[in-house]
Order: sequence, then C-alpha cells, then structure tokens
Amino acid sequence: MKSTDSSFSLPIVHAQYVADDFDASANKPQLIRGIVQQKNTKDDFVVKYMAAGRMHPEAAMNELLALFIAMEWDMPVP
Repeated sequence: MKSTDSSFSLPIVHAQYVADDFDASANKPQLIRGIVQQKNTKDDFVVKYMAAGRMHPEAAMNELLALFIAMEWDMPVP
C-alpha cells in the first residue's frame, strides 16, 4: 500500500517483548515483537530510539521520509 492511498494509516502496535538487540549498530536499535491492533496479528518491528547516540529529530525525519518514498516506489521496506 502506498502512503498516498486514501485508506493508508499507520498501524498501532502493542509491543510484547524485545526479540533481539542490534548492538553492532551505532544507534543500537532493537527488534520488537508486537501485535498490530488493526489486524490482530503478530509481527516484528525494528525500533530506533530517539535517545540513541546519533538519533536526533532530523535523522528520524530522514528515515521516515525514506520509508514513505520507498513505499511510493514499491520498494520493500523493513
């Protein structure tokens, strides 16, 4: 689904547990197992925390914009 579709909405995810830590990465993201409220399904999500060393508002916005651009170009995004 593209972010420009009228039915697009961001999922509400209820985190269940941390499945993995990516300690080798600069921002130390985590793999979170969660339940997607709209679908009532379990899935994995990579979470990058704003308190991480190199994660600041501009970096977070860059990642978000890259995600939406990839969705528009039908590129698979994690």
